[in-house]
Amino acid sequence: MLGYASEQLDGKSERIQHYFNAVYCWARAMLNERFQDYDATASGAKRGEELAEASGDLWRDARWAISRVQDAPHCTVELI
Repeated sequence: MLGYASEQLDGKSERIQHYFNAVYCWARAMLNERFQDYDATASGAKRGEELAEASGDLWRDARWAISRVQDAPHCTVELI
């Protein structure tokens, strides 16, 4: 990744920052999905639902960051 020309953001390559963002989002989504089921109380169930929604956003952000590293478009179009 260091061999590719990219803009600098806060003194670091923009691609490197997208890479770190992808790794963070991917890891956080995995942790949210793995550990949301340990609390069986009502408040734990509500928190699990919130984590599931957040996990979806994190997976999306990880895929978009990977696309930005690859200079690929990050939209998905499906035929209805």
